[in-house]
Amino acid sequence: MGGRNSAIADHAAYMKRNLNEIKFNITEEEAQFIQSGIETLVTGIIDHICDSSKAKLKKLKKELVVDVERNSRFGRRDLEGIKLTEQTEFERLIKVGSFYEVTKNHFPDEFDYVFVIGTFCVINRCAVHFFQTGFDRWLTEGYGYDLLDIFTGITFLDQRIYQSDDSLRKLHFMKIKEEESGPARKVLFLYENINEHKQIISVDIVPAFKIYDPFLTKDILGYIRTCSVPKFNRFISETGSYIIVNRGKISFTETEKGFIKNVLSPDHRIVYRLVKHLINGKDKSEMFKEYCIVNGVRNLDISSFTIKTTIIAHHFRCVYGTQERTREYIHICARDILLDLKEQVTLAHRRNILSDIEARNNKLYDRYYSDSNFIRVNKPSKYKLLRRVGTKYLSVLGESLNPSPGTSLRYMFKDIDKSYSQYMLDKSERFFW
Repeated sequence: MGGRNSAIADHAAYMKRNLNEIKFNITEEEAQFIQSGIETLVTGIIDHICDSSKAKLKKLKKELVVDVERNSRFGRRDLEGIKLTEQTEFERLIKVGSFYEVTKNHFPDEFDYVFVIGTFCVINRCAVHFFQTGFDRWLTEGYGYDLLDIFTGITFLDQRIYQSDDSLRKLHFMKIKEEESGPARKVLFLYENINEHKQIISVDIVPAFKIYDPFLTKDILGYIRTCSVPKFNRFISETGSYIIVNRGKISFTETEKGFIKNVLSPDHRIVYRLVKHLINGKDKSEMFKEYCIVNGVRNLDISSFTIKTTIIAHHFRCVYGTQERTREYIHICARDILLDLKEQVTLAHRRNILSDIEARNNKLYDRYYSDSNFIRVNKPSKYKLLRRVGTKYLSVLGESLNPSPGTSLRYMFKDIDKSYSQYMLDKSERFFW
């Protein structure tokens, strides 16, 4: 009995500590200042691009309409091409990402926005299947255009500063990074608080076209197997739109944000934040990076997007979500998600909202690691060690949430520090996780 009581007490303290660590470490007033400042400065950057690149933006929109109609015939002359009509009034900046999903941990040092170049409406037939399976395919064959090119050559003659009325808090625009960050361009700002402590804030701006598709229904989405989580199709159809990002990729980021913020239960949002913290917590990434270096293995990154897809899948199968006292089951749900992620690592599999991307990436994953050149250059034992390290670590995290005798937290620090890497793999591996 004593052992069980001790385990339960240790578990309660462990949960309390981690749940406290995911909270913002600043006041609500300061968080609101940062949010207002970032939104003001980003809007200014977008307005500047729109004013200085009118011809470039007009050309991109015209190309989209022509290219979609021409290529959506799939080589068949008897098939009518998808027709798009441009909307003259639309929202230029869409707020997405963890901050606006209310799942950001620790400090608001990362923001995500979609810069809508143009908004279009489909007028003759559902276009999602074409965008999902065909559009990016011919773009990669040389017909495509680079939406990130709109950031090229952008300069500002004035300093971009946002400050409080008493000038004690300040936000400075630093630079637009030249290298790509997936479909986004990364913009850096410097925040200075009332104690003159400085913190870099990173903002991802994704240029995109927004497509309203009145032909979207959950039946059509189910028939063409759009989602790897079929029950999520209903929420896409209710949103009625999606975005097309760089190189013609389709994204349902607005639906994801709405689902996480408004459909996912408050306790499941805590579970999502807790799992992100346990895997990618700020103090944990450096320790696990060092562990990988010492043991001669690559960092294994599990992105927030993979965790998000896993929590969405968990939502539809969770047996605790309908009960009134779900707070008591947070550790069980978090453990379930960690073990789901462990299974993904074990099977060299990663989740994605889009079923075709999930299948395509997993096929590439298998092909990459079965390639003779890879095996010749990188010993297979290294890859096996990487997966063994990853699965062992996730198992340890999962068991740490189990308040039973024999699951003492002490062993967590013997072989693997309670940490995980936030660092991306090199570009050749970036699509894995």
